[in-house]
Amino acid sequence: MPEFEFSELLPLADDATPYRKLTGDHVGVFSANGHRFVEVAPEALTLLTREAMRDIAHLLRPGHLAQLRKILNRVHILITTAGEVDQKDMILANRRRDLDGISQRVA
Repeated sequence: MPEFEFSELLPLADDATPYRKLTGDHVGVFSANGHRFVEVAPEALTLLTREAMRDIAHLLRPGHLAQLRKILNRVHILITTAGEVDQKDMILANRRRDLDGISQRVA
């Protein structure tokens, strides 16, 4: 039997992961016996779960990402050939950039 070797469960290190804040609600801090604790309301866990399931279902499926990429590429071609850029075009360009980032993380 191999000898036990301890390793940190959650080691601390530099983290370049882009996070997004869902809300500042439903989370608080309280003190008891001289210690501070984080209190998370059930509503926060419900919101976190809902957002995680949406992200998994829509953002992390390679087929869905490929479909979005085709749409955004067609729009980009239309914008480029028309030579006009408006607010909607800028939003689409930002979504295309975000999609590139998601695709690279999934691959």
